[in-house]
Amino acid sequence: METHGRPCASGVDACSRDDRKPTPHPASAFHPWPASAPAFFCVACESPQTVKFPVETPSAWIWSWLLPLACHIPGQYGRIHGHTDRPQGIAVLSLLAFVSLFCSAFIALTLHELAHAITGHLAGLNIRRIRIGTEPILLRFRAFHTDIQIGLLPTGGGVDLYRPLRPSRRRRLAFVAAGPLMDMVWFCILIWLMTQSHENETANAVLMPALVVQICMLISSLYPCHAHFYGERLPSDMLHFYRILREKDDPAEFYLKAYFVRLAGYHKDDLSSLIPSRGSERVAHIYLERMLDKKIDRRAHVEALLREIGLGLSPLEEVAIIDGLITDAIRHPPTQYESELDALSARAITLYPDLKTLKGSRAAVLARAGRHQEALELLEQAEYERVFDRSLNTAFRALALFHAGRQEDARAALDQSVRILREDEPNWRHGQDILQIVGQQIGYWPDFADDPPEPEQGTESSA
Repeated sequence: METHGRPCASGVDACSRDDRKPTPHPASAFHPWPASAPAFFCVACESPQTVKFPVETPSAWIWSWLLPLACHIPGQYGRIHGHTDRPQGIAVLSLLAFVSLFCSAFIALTLHELAHAITGHLAGLNIRRIRIGTEPILLRFRAFHTDIQIGLLPTGGGVDLYRPLRPSRRRRLAFVAAGPLMDMVWFCILIWLMTQSHENETANAVLMPALVVQICMLISSLYPCHAHFYGERLPSDMLHFYRILREKDDPAEFYLKAYFVRLAGYHKDDLSSLIPSRGSERVAHIYLERMLDKKIDRRAHVEALLREIGLGLSPLEEVAIIDGLITDAIRHPPTQYESELDALSARAITLYPDLKTLKGSRAAVLARAGRHQEALELLEQAEYERVFDRSLNTAFRALALFHAGRQEDARAALDQSVRILREDEPNWRHGQDILQIVGQQIGYWPDFADDPPEPEQGTESSA
């Protein structure tokens, strides 16, 4: 969201930080978008806004009867075919069936999740994470901008999407339907293999448990229900498919407008010509995740944004990210990204040399690096139309003056910054946080005792 010309690094509108004027979050207007599907309950979510529940594995009841059933099938098969005099052979078949049960569950989960992921990728959706199996986690890595996680127990999986910023109803329907379709295809293949090897007892010991697993997969995918999985309550594939069909408006249009509002502070022209890329969806998700979860790791948030710079984003989007990172660094000193911010702030001015607000951000980075003379020169060139930005510009000047050894001038500049900020009541608390950080760095605490004047209330004329 736009922070009156200077978006907050965390993506939160400055007004929303004011307890007296809460700003509703965009996601609150829509249901979360769970999109993928129980494959032994495979579930996923396009939104970080999920309802948290105690972690429980919904497929535990399936395994409670699958294990004895899978081990019982080979024994019954041996008795039917007169192999009761070969107890060792029956034990081997039972062990083989148990191994098949475990492996076939992993195979079914992998096929199901890959069907979701590949279809989503071909449909232009942005895959955030693929999970196969549950804890304990055996392997976790990142490939193709996607986090991949493999667990030890084949009791569930999921595919997470970044929120689409473009119209996506048909694409999301194809994404959700891909998993159950793959389950049906794999089920038909197993039936065909059973018919081709019905006289081979070893093959039957392997295929029968796989068939039982696949039946459970089909039931969990096609039955419209909710599942408690990965600590979240999410719908099955079929239930989510129905929800998408019943949607009157595509939520992507709303989130695209919200994303454009965030960029509007850096561009005065119409943003309708800007075509969001997959990188745009990832960036929008990163900001949205920070808005929804205040406890999110700040370092991970910053690293995620740094990864996106230079990966197909438009110059406007890069400038918005860089300016937000600089503001975040000022609010949370010290930071280990000083060298990156120096190069990035210079890059931002190169991309938009006419945007004078960026010169104030660049000056703040230079002042923190001790290059106070360059910072003061840039601050002379910086211009701001909004009161909030003028206040920050004056605070950055105070920081540069302090590093130049002019302590009295720095204190006077910071006091002036506070006086300017008092004129901007909506951004008072957000700006106060930043000015306090600057005050700590220069060893001076301005007077914040008096609240800013409340806006005058209009009087109704008497009849």
